[in-house]
Amino acid sequence: MKTPYDGRFKLLAEEFPHLLLRLLGIVEPGCSPEPIDILRELHLDAVQVDHVYHIGDERMVHFEAITGWHASRVPRLALYRFLMKEKYKLPVSSYLVLMSEKYAPRSLPARIVYAEDDGFRIEAPYHVVKLWEIDPGIAFEPGCEPLLPWVPLLKGGEAKFAEATLAIEKLAERQGHPPFPVEAMVSNLAALAALRYDKDEIRRFLKKLQEDQDVQRCVHGYLALPGWESRGQDRG
Repeated sequence: MKTPYDGRFKLLAEEFPHLLLRLLGIVEPGCSPEPIDILRELHLDAVQVDHVYHIGDERMVHFEAITGWHASRVPRLALYRFLMKEKYKLPVSSYLVLMSEKYAPRSLPARIVYAEDDGFRIEAPYHVVKLWEIDPGIAFEPGCEPLLPWVPLLKGGEAKFAEATLAIEKLAERQGHPPFPVEAMVSNLAALAALRYDKDEIRRFLKKLQEDQDVQRCVHGYLALPGWESRGQDRG
């Protein structure tokens, strides 16, 4: 079952692929990845499509983001890798992006295996990316503001959470229209934080932020979001 976090990751992957791939350490600044419509190219079911990008003329990258282990979704990394190699005749790198340390599996297989009842079997290597080990510095670079809501899941803990909150507040204070929709960023920040912090920790942290006049308005936006306290339970 898809979760609110899947949707947020999908939007980031579709709207700002260059920022996402930089955040994950897959490409360098200045690289312009080309998204692949893998549904059309490989005739796949829409609910089973992962994120695929053509990097120059040299390789392809393919990744799946999860909050917990999915016995049905994860093995498809191996199947899609096989199908893409057959179609494009290029090296394919598969990535499994773990979004939450709290819900991450304690151990991971050395290779991903896709198997069917008739004995058909594919084994494939893959890379693991743990968001909580990624430096959030890129999110604070000019032009990278869409990454700010993801900072609570990155390395740095509450200090970086507070810094991201303040950065979003400053966007709201800019004259004219801010470069990115601030209300959506606030909503995403509050929802994604629930993957790392339980509701009591989030409540305590937000109350602490309320003491800072510079971020009062932004915090008020968090507290006004319906159901924000329970969103950490809707993991997938």
